[in-house]
Amino acid sequence: MSENYDNWERLVGAVMLKEKLRRIALRPSMDSISIISSASSSFRSAPFSFSRAFEFPAQAVLEPKYQETMAISESPRFYVDQRSGKNCYLVGARELQISSVEDSQSWKWTTQPDSSSERLLEVGELQAVLWLDIRCKIPSQILPQRKTYAAHLLFNLAKNCKGLESAKAVVRFINDEPEKDAEKRARVVHFEPSENLRDDGWMELELGSFYVGQGENGEVEARLFEKSWKFLKRGLIVGGIEFRPVFRYGVNPILSKQCLSRIVMA
Repeated sequence: MSENYDNWERLVGAVMLKEKLRRIALRPSMDSISIISSASSSFRSAPFSFSRAFEFPAQAVLEPKYQETMAISESPRFYVDQRSGKNCYLVGARELQISSVEDSQSWKWTTQPDSSSERLLEVGELQAVLWLDIRCKIPSQILPQRKTYAAHLLFNLAKNCKGLESAKAVVRFINDEPEKDAEKRARVVHFEPSENLRDDGWMELELGSFYVGQGENGEVEARLFEKSWKFLKRGLIVGGIEFRPVFRYGVNPILSKQCLSRIVMA
């Protein structure tokens, strides 16, 4: 691992550790998770493997009653993607803001074994909704600066999926752009298995891209939504939202007002 990555991991570790411990302390009891796991339905999805992840040593400082919870879900997390060598940031499905997520008639939570570790990973399977809305908010300062990032929804489709031909996606800096304005410029994305398949068995949808400038401290939101009341939607399996650097031509990322002001002054 390079020295640059070591320095970066130490910087973000302090920021993320406090938030991770807070989320774990608020997590429900393991009884409900065990019940969901035993009743888990089978669906068309390869095991979700993140053995390549570099974990924060949070488990060492937790009380014993939280040790088991750590084995169930590790999110959010940083890791290095072995395919590209890029530093990535993953927010698991449980940490996303999902409409109707507390309604058992709308979403079902299951645990899925990692093929190369003893951890279990939580995924959400859409049961039936008319209004689909999935969001992820992260502080931009936790990401290395002077880079362009793309947000990707990691998903799969169950055999009984319905009403999931397309949706809208958008990324915005929350303090810079009202939600309604962002919705107007959202682009249409398609759930195409053949075009979105990854090596790890998941599929992905690019939700949008953004640039993290020097001294950036705003909050970024990545969002997928479909507000049509005409069609029932079901069968979407959500693994999380991944943020990773992009190095390709033709990318037109959004810039924060803070970054734009620096460009103008320069």
